[in-house]
Amino acid sequence: MVFTTPLGRGMRIHAIVLAAGKGARFMPLTTEYHKSLFPLLGEPILDRLLNTLVPSGVKTLTVAVGWCADQIENHLRDFKSKEDLRVVPVRNYEIGPLMTFVTAIESCDATRALICPADLFAESQLIAGFIDKQESADSLVDVAVDTEAQSGTEVYTEENGRIVGLAPIGKGDYAGRSAMLLGTRKEFLDYARDALQDGCTTVAHALEHAISQGEMVRGVSVQGDWFDIDSPQTLLKCMKYLFDNVRSAGGADIFLTLGDVFEVGQQLEFPSGTIVEKDVLLRGPLYVGKKCSIRQGSDLGPYVDLEEGTTVGQDTSLETCLAFDNAALVDGAKQTEAVICGKTMLKE
Repeated sequence: MVFTTPLGRGMRIHAIVLAAGKGARFMPLTTEYHKSLFPLLGEPILDRLLNTLVPSGVKTLTVAVGWCADQIENHLRDFKSKEDLRVVPVRNYEIGPLMTFVTAIESCDATRALICPADLFAESQLIAGFIDKQESADSLVDVAVDTEAQSGTEVYTEENGRIVGLAPIGKGDYAGRSAMLLGTRKEFLDYARDALQDGCTTVAHALEHAISQGEMVRGVSVQGDWFDIDSPQTLLKCMKYLFDNVRSAGGADIFLTLGDVFEVGQQLEFPSGTIVEKDVLLRGPLYVGKKCSIRQGSDLGPYVDLEEGTTVGQDTSLETCLAFDNAALVDGAKQTEAVICGKTMLKE
């Protein structure tokens, strides 16, 4: 994996990435595979997030891990050698993201930190703009709010931007939705601990507790595209977004953009080991990684991402599909809107 270097923005902040959860909505794919490591166009979700955070104003990083902890730590070894990154194990992470949050905050000395889930994909302008607003923030917590989003946590505010609730409570105006990208002061830890002791499991519960005590929890408007990748549906939506907005992808033996059509007349063999047999139709957008095998008569695309080691059987038809972890599709398979990991397929 390749990571970019900081661009030297004005404010440098500590970021905490919450990466301990099991990803229940992706079961059974996440039985032995952490969802933040799912690849999209050759790059894992977690790598994309870190590659956005560092040049956007993040100085140091903490990644809090629980489920598949060794897998994530091994994956991050290259990054740890280049940036100031610590991996913090979370005991009892099964309790929920609030336990992960408390453990991570307790482990760092930063007076103010950026908090984000490991399965967040966001444009760099969104994260950079939010970080810039932390420099002069006097609130206990800032919550990034997208006024146009159709998914995420609902946020209700007063005219001055003070959040009065994260669900309709009879007062306040609807401000938008949030993927729970937060800027917090260290003092918020006390409210998080109290909420945890009360049996709460989410960071939203801790925010509600702070709001009820009169603390300044502020909604900060952000602009830019983002995805909270918490289901197969949002994973495929993010994949389609990337296909529509990039013109190249690292590690690809074949990369077609929207509208491209490639009819394979004679068998193709690539130095990486990828083989595409004759009479195959490829329709962009489409990504084919290294060491893939595509058998005769297959019709692939649009919006198909075949990651390294994928095998596609003879006369197979795929549209809007992601395949990874040496995925294998049998002869004659016809799939749309599917995520395939190894021999396991998930549709929503």
